[in-house]
Amino acid sequence: GLVKLVEGGTSLLPSVQVLSTKGHTPGHQCVRIESRGQVAYYVGDVLHTVPQVTWPEFSPIFDCCRWTPDEAKQMQRPPLAQDASAKQRKALLQRIYEDHAVILSPH
Repeated sequence: GLVKLVEGGTSLLPSVQVLSTKGHTPGHQCVRIESRGQVAYYVGDVLHTVPQVTWPEFSPIFDCCRWTPDEAKQMQRPPLAQDASAKQRKALLQRIYEDHAVILSPH
């Protein structure tokens, strides 16, 4: 009962939502937080470096969408489209822009 696994599209609280952002890894998720009219996104590994905000198509080797099908199989992960992480970054950055939100990034 201490841990609840969730998939993207889940509201943990009215002001906290988990979003699916597959691309860096098949199960990657981000968190949207809203409080007092302000919004922030905890982006996890969707963004690794500041230049990816301007060039979201830059996908480092750490994005598993760059793995070959054999590498994905070895890592026991489903293969992803080569542009999966870039598409997720672009879509998320658009949401952040539309929400006039702050980016919270661990990198």
